Amino acid sequence: MWIGLDSVAIADEIYEALADDQAFAALPSRIAAQVGGRSCALMTYAPDGALQSLTFNYFTPEMIDFYWATQMYRHDPWYQAAAQPRALNRAAAMGEAVTPDAYLKSKFYNGFIRPFGDDTFHCVAGMVTFAGGSGGLGLHRAMGDRVFTEGDGARVQALIPHLRLLFQVRTALAKAEQRLQLAEAAMNAQQQAVFVTDETGRPLQMNRRAETLARAGAGVRLTRQGLRASDPATDARLADAISEAGKGTRRGAALTLPRPSGGPPLRAVVAPLTISERTRVLVLVDDPADHDEDLSDKLARVYGLTVAEAATVAALVADRTPQEAAAQRGVSLPTVRTQIQQALAKTGARGLSELVRLAASLPRIARDPEG
Repeated sequence: MWIGLDSVAIADEIYEALADDQAFAALPSRIAAQVGGRSCALMTYAPDGALQSLTFNYFTPEMIDFYWATQMYRHDPWYQAAAQPRALNRAAAMGEAVTPDAYLKSKFYNGFIRPFGDDTFHCVAGMVTFAGGSGGLGLHRAMGDRVFTEGDGARVQALIPHLRLLFQVRTALAKAEQRLQLAEAAMNAQQQAVFVTDETGRPLQMNRRAETLARAGAGVRLTRQGLRASDPATDARLADAISEAGKGTRRGAALTLPRPSGGPPLRAVVAPLTISERTRVLVLVDDPADHDEDLSDKLARVYGLTVAEAATVAALVADRTPQEAAAQRGVSLPTVRTQIQQALAKTGARGLSELVRLAASLPRIARDPEG
């Protein structure tokens, strides 16, 4: 077994690597040095066996790119041997499970190792399972180096409980980070400004559109006291709506937020948002001056409108009259009226106002990544 100060040091480094990417990247070199290996790879896999992460200290970036692109790990005979049910959760020298002759005939060797001019030949491997996936360790030596022994496998075995915890924690953290990134990306894709605040209006989270809107002070602004309306007469109403929503005593409120410079006011909805039994406040702010640049394309795809019909409806959504839409598009008023009638028939709308509401209600995605 692995005994002495080195085992304590490696265990300490493994636990340092739970949430430290730099410490984790250094682990393969440290583990390889302890057993006299030339290289070490640490891998995690999804429940379906797909490779999720790979940390190494030897293979070139070109080899790693090829390994990922071709899913070469699925042809790795050492991985396949270590993943057998009877072999799980322990480390062992692979000389008996994968004979030299079998290795030299494998697709892994002939399709990966050999074409890159590499001479990786001997291996100690181990696979561990945990909730949410599995993890693997591979220690390697060159063809001309000495064969790994059972003693080498036993020394690596001492790391297995620590590595299982390492893989499990880092997999959970990676999934949490991915969920956070997806949530942020989804928020930033919204055309609306999204603010999440506490009951005082202090912002806890916002999307890029909200940052842009607040920075411009066009209806809402951020102060030391939190989210506030630019218009003093409306500010008390917004603060009251946020306070009441933060107490969870009101289902929500809707109000308009005048612009200091004039123009159509912003439209805001304030609602309670319960997270882990604590009530936060969701403030959605829509700017009617923001036009959906993809509206014509969406109308054509969703309702089967022609390009001309969709362009006419999009003009109406942008507050153009039929006469203005005709002038803007360079067609006659009777042509626009015919296109409106065709759009009414295709969408099922019962009148012009319903047609405009129907078109304006189609989901919008922010095209500008900055808001």
